[in-house]
Amino acid sequence: MENSKLLKEIDFNSLNVDYADIRVEKTDETKIVYQSGDLREATTSPSLGAFLRVLKDGNWAFKSTTELNSLQSEFEALEGRVSLLPAKNKLSWPKRDSQHYEVMRYQDKSCNKASLKEKKDFCEALLPTLESEKLIQGPMVIYKDQYKEKWFMSSDGVSYHYDYNHAGAYAIFTLKDGDQIYEDSVKYFFQNVHGQSKSAISELEKAIEKAKPFIHAPTVEPGKYKVVLDSEITGIFTHESFGHKSEADFMLGDEAMKEEWQIGKSVGSENLSIVDDGNWPETSGDLPVDDEGNLKTKTYLIKNGKLAGRLHSTQTAVLLDEVPTGNARAMNFQYEPIVRMTNTYIEKGEKSLEELISQIDDGLYIVGAKHGMGMSTFTIAPSKAYKILNGKLCGPVKVSVISGNVFETLNLIEEVGSDFHIASSSLGGCGKMEQFPLPVADGGPSIIVKEMTVS
Repeated sequence: MENSKLLKEIDFNSLNVDYADIRVEKTDETKIVYQSGDLREATTSPSLGAFLRVLKDGNWAFKSTTELNSLQSEFEALEGRVSLLPAKNKLSWPKRDSQHYEVMRYQDKSCNKASLKEKKDFCEALLPTLESEKLIQGPMVIYKDQYKEKWFMSSDGVSYHYDYNHAGAYAIFTLKDGDQIYEDSVKYFFQNVHGQSKSAISELEKAIEKAKPFIHAPTVEPGKYKVVLDSEITGIFTHESFGHKSEADFMLGDEAMKEEWQIGKSVGSENLSIVDDGNWPETSGDLPVDDEGNLKTKTYLIKNGKLAGRLHSTQTAVLLDEVPTGNARAMNFQYEPIVRMTNTYIEKGEKSLEELISQIDDGLYIVGAKHGMGMSTFTIAPSKAYKILNGKLCGPVKVSVISGNVFETLNLIEEVGSDFHIASSSLGGCGKMEQFPLPVADGGPSIIVKEMTVS
């Protein structure tokens, strides 16, 4: 039976609970891996399942299942379980108007429109470029895509049906000359592999040439530097060091953190605004409506240098007496929704990248990110760095890590550029608790940070 019809057969009125909802997800994923020219993996993974939950007297009971023909009995079993639990403080679930959201954006251009052979052909088109460069060792091409349809229905009359789609690849390589090595990669993101090979090859060729000067580049002298961070580094910093601390579930029961993150507190210059917004189609953080049926809002976390908001599920909004922001997300139907980011970024300013660099007498231009982590303090491993002298880019330098304290760094952001970009990825994602990887995106413009620890 069609999934939407299955949901309509559920009788929420027969349940003696305060609230109930169900989320059904149908997912198709493909993963392809080539290592040193050899095919190591080519798999397609379909899945279909549901996540059910009920709320009564402050207690939740939930279950995931792949058996979709007995959903009513599953709800009745959950009702029985939750009724056995001792009552807590009753959670005042907010009243919502009955509403259906239909947001089907990708059916005609999904990654499923390409065959497995076409996806392998895309990967194989990159191999000659990697294999013909004598300095490259152990090249790897990883392709991954996902097309997902989601259905939702709640006891308060909210429902949705929407789809999500992404595809992309990493071309990973190590350049070696004598005892000197440099590791780099090219990241691709698109909706469908059709017509992508030519531009992907060209991008890879340029990336290899750009990487070669870093093989013998000097290592940076550790210390504190004035830096220009490119949009990718800006995004990683925004996500890892600030975005996670804006997730409201971290504040529950922590009075010190609520005081530290008090709305209206000044944390940066007036030209700094940070946003989380799922309404960016064709990004990996695309989210029109969350896994509780709340529309995703454009949420200012910082606006003009002051703390302006935080990210909420329905429950965290109720407990903190704020408003849901549409950030309750689950990795798939096997998990409960928790507070997660979508597209998190710094809003752009007015100055070009060239103008930012021209303002630096002695500093570094940090480009691209391998990975990053942190909360109150953060560390980011950049892909590349260039010396800046007298307002001009000089030669490359090897940088292992940039780091800092989140609040100190926010206050040290001097300029915000106009070269805005959101970085999406079909591989990896965000991890929280046991839920990894959840698709997100991050970005912003290039920014000047007055002082940052570099090593």
